[in-house]
Amino acid sequence: MRIFRTTLSLVILAVAGRGVGEPCPISSISISRPFFSPALEQKVEIGFTVQTAGSITISLLDRDGVEIRRLISGRAAKPGRMRLVWDGRDDDGEVVADEAYSLRINLQSRRRKSSYLPAEAKSQMVSVETLSYDRRGGILSYKLPWPARVHAQAGMAFVNPQTGEASGPVLKTIVNREPRTGGRVVESWNGLDESGTVYVPDLPNFKIAVFATRLPENAIICIGNRSRSFLEGLSTRSGKSVLPPARGAGHHHRGLSAIEDISPDLVLEPQGATWVSQDKLWLIQSGPLKVNVSLKGPTAAAFCRQPGKVLVFLGDLSVLERPPAQPPVPIEVPPEKLPNEGVLTVNWASEYGPTAVNSIRFRRLEPV
Repeated sequence: MRIFRTTLSLVILAVAGRGVGEPCPISSISISRPFFSPALEQKVEIGFTVQTAGSITISLLDRDGVEIRRLISGRAAKPGRMRLVWDGRDDDGEVVADEAYSLRINLQSRRRKSSYLPAEAKSQMVSVETLSYDRRGGILSYKLPWPARVHAQAGMAFVNPQTGEASGPVLKTIVNREPRTGGRVVESWNGLDESGTVYVPDLPNFKIAVFATRLPENAIICIGNRSRSFLEGLSTRSGKSVLPPARGAGHHHRGLSAIEDISPDLVLEPQGATWVSQDKLWLIQSGPLKVNVSLKGPTAAAFCRQPGKVLVFLGDLSVLERPPAQPPVPIEVPPEKLPNEGVLTVNWASEYGPTAVNSIRFRRLEPV
């Protein structure tokens, strides 16, 4: 990976009691690299300039604004340039989970308290450029103008000529609200759907959609922790968020906590059907196709409480829509709508942005 130094201008500086025209007492914040691997003993240097003497406290916050490491607590600071190093570990000495972490710098002088808190800024959607997918290499590539949190999905979509809107089923979540650095980004995807039985690029109207929201200024992305994920650590995380309640929460992933923002696994359980491992499909008797839909994973309970809808597709055709309910949610497709062989896809879509997806291949024992 290419390591470089980046220095960004100060965009969020909350200063209590600072008069109009007074200089900001914290400036020129910089990080030596936008991402690093603490598991490989790598470190990142944090630098900034203090204009006024005072007592300074510096912390690292996770994506929800919870403090995971306090680097300095109430240390006396003189005017000038300050530098310190973070080794990618939390206050317990453990390597942090792969995620994006942000800075909080508090400076208490005689006259006022100043804070650098870029995570307080409202996240903005960013444009994604030069999207392409290489089937042979299984590589999805795109460009980000800024470090961002990315959500990438693949499926089928066709544009309604009358409304101009695209619609169709999502068959694969390639990136599930994960942080990425700015510039060219490559993702690895073998082209298979969530069930691992359907090669999505061969389907008609194959599309990939990438959505991104900008990360806080000077965010530090940690990578390389294979022992635990960020979601797995939420159940044991202590402390409260230092961020104010988000405005405009629940709109295109905006203002959501991690437990609300990440799509859970969606499980499809055909009823009265037989699995054929050689063909990787389900054999169904004459009659309707019955499937129980459930959610799995640490974000399942929070996702189930969000407003949304359950969409059912046969191929790229929508055949059923119903409001969400406590899992398992029964789905029944009448026999007159079923082809002799096909793909049934279920999208459990939240109005806030996350969508849980899965598919099954099926074949009728008695062809029509």
